Amino acid sequence: GSPLIMGTAAMGDWVWAWADFSTLLMPGLLGLIGFAALASRPRARGTGSPRVVFVHPDLGLGGAERLVVDMAVALQRRGFDVAIYTSFHDPARSFTETHDGCLEVVVRGGWIPRAIRGRCHILCAVLRSLSLTLSLVWLEWTRRRGACVAIVDQLSAPVPLLRLVGLRVVFYCHFPDKLLVQQRRPSAWQALYRLPFDALEEATTGCAHAVLVNSAFTRGVYARAFPLLRRARPPPAVLYPCIDVERQQPLPPPAVATARASSPAGALAVVSFLSLNRYERKKNVALALRAVAGLPTELRARVHLDVAGGCDPRVRENVE
Repeated sequence: GSPLIMGTAAMGDWVWAWADFSTLLMPGLLGLIGFAALASRPRARGTGSPRVVFVHPDLGLGGAERLVVDMAVALQRRGFDVAIYTSFHDPARSFTETHDGCLEVVVRGGWIPRAIRGRCHILCAVLRSLSLTLSLVWLEWTRRRGACVAIVDQLSAPVPLLRLVGLRVVFYCHFPDKLLVQQRRPSAWQALYRLPFDALEEATTGCAHAVLVNSAFTRGVYARAFPLLRRARPPPAVLYPCIDVERQQPLPPPAVATARASSPAGALAVVSFLSLNRYERKKNVALALRAVAGLPTELRARVHLDVAGGCDPRVRENVE
């Protein structure tokens, strides 16, 4: 039970995880990278419409997925040929446009596990994204689809390979992945393990022809997280998440706080708050609960809080 023994055991787990990866996955990965170099000249397009492909790691239910779907539908309406490449897509737990025939969805790379012995999540995520990207190259090349633009979402690892095959690449950054991990206060071993991936994230993000962020706040975080990119290239442009106003039903008028004449203090009407997030620790849903609990008793009775969000049984935090 000494710290030395515990540290040695933890290090042993990491060594075994890396050994499993090297033995089972590395040969196939090197072969796929070799194919990418051979396929670097795209064939001619089979259709007259410019083709845009999206690369997204997990096409489930969430804000990032809603953004990708809305962008894909908008481009399709403007005459583009659009496809979404992803490593996971469950029609029973996805947005309607991804399984009703509206959008072309291609699933590849799911054969790589999400983790190795419960560890190496970022390593597996990078490998899944590379496998997905190389499948994209193969399918676009062999089917003579000839994509000309790739929009990469969330994970920047595929960007250099897509540039290698001659595509114009746009990377959409929701939040630097390196900072999401830091918020979990990793151990010294985890921080050391993350070093190459943090460097890879900045390097591959810088390979994109254009970088977009979802808010001015994220643009400021991006500048602090990637100091080399801040000095080497212009700041990213802000593209706020879009809303399909033609498809969405109009919302009822919001409840407005009004003074009640019967109360000398001018009591407020009931005010409703909605927290819509995934059930993950980094979303800090507990903050909303603590905020409501901290209100004075007479005010708390007039506040209504709804907490909703997607629950994915594949994600340990959702289950916990």
